[in-house]
Amino acid sequence: MRVVVLDAEMTDLDLESGAKIIALGLVEVFDKARIGEEKEWFFHPHGRPIPPENQKLHGLTQEFLEQHLIFPLQIDDIKKFIGDSPIAHHCWLYQGGPQSVDEKFMEKEFERSRRTPIDHARWINMKTLARKIDPEHNSLNDMLDRFGIDRSSRNIHHGALIDARLTAELYLRYKSLGFNF
Repeated sequence: MRVVVLDAEMTDLDLESGAKIIALGLVEVFDKARIGEEKEWFFHPHGRPIPPENQKLHGLTQEFLEQHLIFPLQIDDIKKFIGDSPIAHHCWLYQGGPQSVDEKFMEKEFERSRRTPIDHARWINMKTLARKIDPEHNSLNDMLDRFGIDRSSRNIHHGALIDARLTAELYLRYKSLGFNF
């Protein structure tokens, strides 16, 4: 079975006022044991400034991103990579609702692109399992540490592809231990 692991970076988190996805990392996982192809996209924020504190987190600058295409012009490649696969990610819920921040932002970007969003039933939020394992310490860093996965690649920045790779490793670790989603 093929699962696509996703991580996204945003300009900021104020989706209602126009925040946008500026980086997307996708990693294939096959047969519960092997990582496949991976892709990373960067997006022009199209008039949305990136607050300095967010630039420190993901390391993406306005100048760098302005060299890239906007999300709607890259959506066909993204959809092709995802295909019909389930999408695993480790993310907190958007405003306490049923969707994660990553899912809600992807939904908004698909709507802006005049495309049908990915069905909610295809999303696997690994943070839900992490909360069952440890209700208080369930961040991605906490889970990587708990399961002995080296997270030194995210010491300086936590980019979309870096985090998608680490989340894919965590997904495989969960599966090897018999956890189900």
